[in-house]
Amino acid sequence: EDSVRVYDGEVAYLYCPLFSHPTLYSYNQTQNSSLSLLWYRQTRTHELEQPINLKLHTLYKDREYLWIQPATAQDARLYICMLR
Repeated sequence: EDSVRVYDGEVAYLYCPLFSHPTLYSYNQTQNSSLSLLWYRQTRTHELEQPINLKLHTLYKDREYLWIQPATAQDARLYICMLR
């Protein structure tokens, strides 16, 4: 399990580990299929949220990356990417 340390107010980016082995998945292949890459994060009660709302001005997805800009203490959670 990898962790990313970011200071308050900095930009954070998370890479989806599903694409770390190109022989399993490639981002372009998933875009050409019916699969979508969704990001989830754990709530304070350790349940998974619905897919992250990427309409929030602090979170956005760029290919297989999730960007948090600017990061705050409330962003300190477990993030999970899934193909669905």
